[in-house]
Amino acid sequence: MSNNKAEDQEEADEDLSDELLTAAEELCHICNEVLDSIHSGNIHCHRMLCCGIAFHKTCIIKHTDFSMEKCFHCKKKTASDSKDFERIVEWEKQNKLWAIVMLGTV
Repeated sequence: MSNNKAEDQEEADEDLSDELLTAAEELCHICNEVLDSIHSGNIHCHRMLCCGIAFHKTCIIKHTDFSMEKCFHCKKKTASDSKDFERIVEWEKQNKLWAIVMLGTV
């Protein structure tokens, strides 16, 4: 029985490891270049909480007509800080690593 728990824990660790590797190689949705440490609060990257996409701040300035009123990707209106917190919690419930990190920093 304890062997079964150990196997389950090992499998969970492998799943988390796979998710971390995938997250570490996340691409900017504008230039398709690798984002540097988006999960560690990199000031050069940003994530939209409405749809969860991430991008370089310089890319958004150079390549889009970005306004803070709507998301350039999903076209949803941006929300207040209290609504942003609710969106982070929704993403965290979907086990998104970036949301878990953001929730921890809040």
